[in-house]
Amino acid sequence: MVHSVQLIRVFISSPGDLDVERQVAVDVLEELNSIRGLKEGFLLRPLMWERDVRPEFGNEPQALINRQIGEDYDIFVGIICSRFGTPTSGFGSGTEEEFEIARNLHENGKPLEILFYFKDFRSAKEVPDVSHLVKIDEFKRRAGKEGVYCEFKNSDEFRSRISSHLSSAVNALRSRHENESVAAQKIDIDTHERGFEEQEDVGLLELIDGIEDNFSELVEKSAILADAIQILGVKIEGYANELKDIKEKTLGSPNRKVIKRILLKTSTGMREYNGVLEDALPSFEANFSTAIELMGRAIIIQGEDGFSNRNEIDDLFEELKNLKAVLETVRDEMANFDKSVKDVPRLDTGVNQAKRAINRAHQRLDDWFDSSVRQIDVVMTAMSNQGA
Repeated sequence: MVHSVQLIRVFISSPGDLDVERQVAVDVLEELNSIRGLKEGFLLRPLMWERDVRPEFGNEPQALINRQIGEDYDIFVGIICSRFGTPTSGFGSGTEEEFEIARNLHENGKPLEILFYFKDFRSAKEVPDVSHLVKIDEFKRRAGKEGVYCEFKNSDEFRSRISSHLSSAVNALRSRHENESVAAQKIDIDTHERGFEEQEDVGLLELIDGIEDNFSELVEKSAILADAIQILGVKIEGYANELKDIKEKTLGSPNRKVIKRILLKTSTGMREYNGVLEDALPSFEANFSTAIELMGRAIIIQGEDGFSNRNEIDDLFEELKNLKAVLETVRDEMANFDKSVKDVPRLDTGVNQAKRAINRAHQRLDDWFDSSVRQIDVVMTAMSNQGA
């Protein structure tokens, strides 16, 4: 179910000579999402400077990268081969600085998994610079005193090792996450979990807490769903392009076995996507209906008792605006997915059935989005009138 999805951010750090290994790491993350994530309730999201850092000026490049990447990641993956990287103001390279940031976070109590890899410099495409090799050796010695790193010779070996290591790291993070959830449930007395059995006694402050909790959960679930839709959409688009290439490049009759393999991957990806949508809607409805109900009762209490805090009204108003924006993001990702699906030719029953199932799921979510936005507008209008 989407309500139990855990977003796991993976920061991939390396000098610029490891493009192949960086892409391998991304591929492994997507494979884990497809094989385990959708079933077990987690989503691995890569963080990479080339994807997640926008153009900006006003400081040295590494400082800008550090600020934009931030420290909100759960797994750090570092890779070095024959280049140590570009020196920064405080460290021998950007990769070293990023590693030190992750190590400090870990030492200060953040539940962070650190995976570091050294590729055999003899497999480098270019002749290594001796000065870089000396720095790498010194860094490796320091790293070896503080933990365990992994060495590999080629990209195939790296794929095998990082796949196993990431799977193990996810298990460790998930175990901690589940233990924290169980502990939280034992002390959790918030209003929406209690079900408001004693509705007459629930006060304004408790109602506001319940509203904020439900909206926060809904925004988080929506963001995770948008990421999942985007990842699956890219996969389906890739399969559609494979089929298109076969059609354009093949003379005579195309290889039916190859086409069937691609269609099987396509229909499987579509079913995974449809499962995500089917799980999402009940969870969305539960959070949203609870929040709207609580907000209506809070507005009544504020009006009857004459107790109104302008700041709290403004905060809730902003939460509603943010929720509308997030829902529109999900809707946009659904529209992009629709485009990818339309590009897949109707070549077998599995694909055609998956297409129809997606259309039905999209229609239900679209109807829910329309209804939710109308309710949000009504509540925002009531809040504006009350705060006037």
